[in-house]
Amino acid sequence: MMRVGLAYAPTDPRQREMAAALVAHAPDDVTVSLEPGGHDVLLDLDPERAGPGPAPAGRRVVTWSRPWPDGLDRVHAAYGAADSMLFECPVFHAMLGPLPRTWAEPRGYDPAVFRVARPPARRALDVLWIGPAGRRRRGPPSALLDDPVAALGRLGRSCEVLPPAVAATGAERAERYNAARLVVCADTERPRGLDMLEAAACGCAVITTGRPPAWLRDGAHGHRVAPSLAALGESIRDALDAAAADPQAAVADMTWRDRAAAFFARLWDEPPAGGAHDLRDQVTAFVTHVGAPSYEACRLHLARQDCAVRVETIDHVAPMSAAFQRMLDACTTPYYVQVDEDMLLYPHALRVLHERIAATPPSVAVVVGWLHDVHLARPIQGVKVYRHAVVRRYPYRDVRGCEIDQLRRVAADGLSHAVLTRADGEPDVLGLHGTHWTPRAIYERFYTLERARRRYPCDLQWLEAWPAILTERMLERRAPLDFYALMGVVAGALAPLDGAGQEKDFRTYDRLPGFEAAQAFWERDAGDRP
Repeated sequence: MMRVGLAYAPTDPRQREMAAALVAHAPDDVTVSLEPGGHDVLLDLDPERAGPGPAPAGRRVVTWSRPWPDGLDRVHAAYGAADSMLFECPVFHAMLGPLPRTWAEPRGYDPAVFRVARPPARRALDVLWIGPAGRRRRGPPSALLDDPVAALGRLGRSCEVLPPAVAATGAERAERYNAARLVVCADTERPRGLDMLEAAACGCAVITTGRPPAWLRDGAHGHRVAPSLAALGESIRDALDAAAADPQAAVADMTWRDRAAAFFARLWDEPPAGGAHDLRDQVTAFVTHVGAPSYEACRLHLARQDCAVRVETIDHVAPMSAAFQRMLDACTTPYYVQVDEDMLLYPHALRVLHERIAATPPSVAVVVGWLHDVHLARPIQGVKVYRHAVVRRYPYRDVRGCEIDQLRRVAADGLSHAVLTRADGEPDVLGLHGTHWTPRAIYERFYTLERARRRYPCDLQWLEAWPAILTERMLERRAPLDFYALMGVVAGALAPLDGAGQEKDFRTYDRLPGFEAAQAFWERDAGDRP
């Protein structure tokens, strides 16, 4: 008999409801207790409690339902203190790598509470809006997003906006859903999978503008995925005018009675056997440090690797080419990993990098791993492991794009580099990048990237689309980081390219061309104009 203890916040209705559901639907060979102590597994439903602290007896499993990328520091702190983690949102779980010892397990719903209490055709409210509303944006007007109630009202459709972060009970949420024919989830910043699940269980057709949960397929049972925010109005009109469907059928197998068995099975899934690998005679991790706010988090993640390596800091060495050259000169191991202080590496990252480069022919000088860039919301080639005996013959030159310059000289001599991919051909993500941006830092990043793209267009083709993407983001979200990134691209496009240029130097960051003007504009005008 497996004994499971539950820890949760009694003041949080959803945690309270989840605890009650797990108690009610526990398998026959599991006993669940709401009292601490005497358990084999502690299941912690409260993310605020999940962090460093006294280790509980038995295994500790933490659930995570916070939005992406909010709380990244906390999710990694919780991960370090837990034996495993369960993520409510499969999309966000995938964005995290996924991390070893983690699984995606969407929650269920209680059919006694979330049910069709009133036929949709007899409901007075056309649209229940979930997500941000009332923001003022620059650029072309977006009446539907700024004020959905007024915009739909002009079309003869009634609409209410679900207040954010309302601690409503299940019965109160079910009553809201049973008042509406259609639920629109226009929130691109938070996971709203449980809201959409509960709404569908109450007979609402659901439209989402983000990545849909697994049960929501476009056009099936009246549910829809809007291809873009711009097309949302048309999707709403089509959904309201469509023939009657059966939205509840899409989630018929998502009740807690159906979900509980899979949920409990994860509680004693053991991580793969094996202790820490001692690679200190093989690998040195060099951390570049110039004062970024992510440095401590970077070192924390290095300390939690599942292997032991040498770790040295390249502290305030400039320009960047000199910092990289310091690694070449100081390395005494066969391989070394270049770790920038804005990289948060997953616990298996250094071991995987070593395994991959050790398995390559001696002619492979570098193996490149992928990181998930939080701001770009896409994988990028980031962390690199070098074969020291090869790259020591190619010292860095103080030119713009010194790493690309080095790889070209390596290739000219018949040597090569490799990029990590999974068996399915997708990027093998080994960590996160860019979790702690400041306006100046992200401006400098895109200023530098755009100048590098102009100098090496074939190597940075992916960047060509980003001026348009950042402009669209600005019009939709008005997030300051998107504004500073876009202005950095503009400054980089206008900056002169003289000769080979020089590699970037943190000592010049306070003299970034155009940054002060962009900052003054944002602080004076951008926050107030529609």
